[in-house]
Amino acid sequence: MLVRAAHGLPADAGIDRARLAEVTAVVAHHAQSPRIAIGMALHPALARDYGAAHIVLTAAGVTDARCAEALARADRAAVADARERPPHRELEQAWLGWLTGGPRPAPALVARTALGRGSDVLLGTRDDLYALTHALIYATDFGAVLPRMPRAAGAIAAECDSALAGVLDDDDFDLAAELLLAAPYLRRRWSPAAAFCFSVLTSVEDRVGVLPSLSLDRAGVERQAPAEREAYVAAVAYHTAYVMGLLCAAILAAPHRPQPPRQAAAASPLAERLLAELAAGPRRLQWVAVAQALTPRARAPLTSLLLDMALRRAARALDLAKVRALLIDGLEARVPPTPLRLQAAELLARLAEAAPAQPPAEPPDEDDAQTLARPRISATTSPLASA
Repeated sequence: MLVRAAHGLPADAGIDRARLAEVTAVVAHHAQSPRIAIGMALHPALARDYGAAHIVLTAAGVTDARCAEALARADRAAVADARERPPHRELEQAWLGWLTGGPRPAPALVARTALGRGSDVLLGTRDDLYALTHALIYATDFGAVLPRMPRAAGAIAAECDSALAGVLDDDDFDLAAELLLAAPYLRRRWSPAAAFCFSVLTSVEDRVGVLPSLSLDRAGVERQAPAEREAYVAAVAYHTAYVMGLLCAAILAAPHRPQPPRQAAAASPLAERLLAELAAGPRRLQWVAVAQALTPRARAPLTSLLLDMALRRAARALDLAKVRALLIDGLEARVPPTPLRLQAAELLARLAEAAPAQPPAEPPDEDDAQTLARPRISATTSPLASA
């Protein structure tokens, strides 16, 4: 995939073409071997999975007759389509088929992926977000084309920005780098949230030497023999390193580069309060140090991002009173809405309708009366209704 992205860069992008040729040859040695051809012959329904690297290399001009014939025979097999896949994996198959001379992926197929259906950025899983980023990769051919999307590009980019709040707060740099592909692939200007996230990734990579994955930690490295540590880091962090390479290639090819957010005219009291609360947690998160190094006026454009982080923490802890309070804070501070905030408001509205009212069986005492006097979540008092 990195070879595909690098080969698509313009001549003036600064790529070392001789080095790219060396890397391409190394990949071809493994990707176009007899073992790959045998795999395609054994499992025709998985032929494009086995042959994905071969297909990409062929599109770059590096061909292999044995693998090409094996792929062609597999495509003609009676069981060539005997495999069910989720929509983003169907899109991957269609993209690989297009690279081999077939039609472009159909708009109806793109619409069935998260690009059309949306993603749960509040309570969803990592797999949900990977489905979104991979659909974006295949629909745009690594940013080389910009097809008509089933939703507005701005809506997709905003969803990726809201998702960044969660993955940054998890130190999930692998997924963060994939979500950042939205700006260059959709040819949009970088939002303050995306530009800040990119600065966090580059800060970590500069310090560590490679962008670490969730499974890479200092204790794991130190358990290895000194002579084995470099190989261990490569084995554990390879995917994150390659994704960072894809992101840098995308930035080189895109019309817009990530820029530091412009300083606001004044600090945001809400942003300062949220940063203090988020930084007080038990985990030592990398984004916190980068945010704290900014001036208050430079942090003000990050208010939406910080609010999304706080809401996601509260929702995942099922602290619904905190979710409600944060939504009200955002409305009162006139923070522009985000997909995550809208999903949080809908969550409260759904729960208010689903949860039965349970009045006390006997008159409350003084302490209970004070509790009952507090604002309750209901369909009419939720921030979604008031908005």
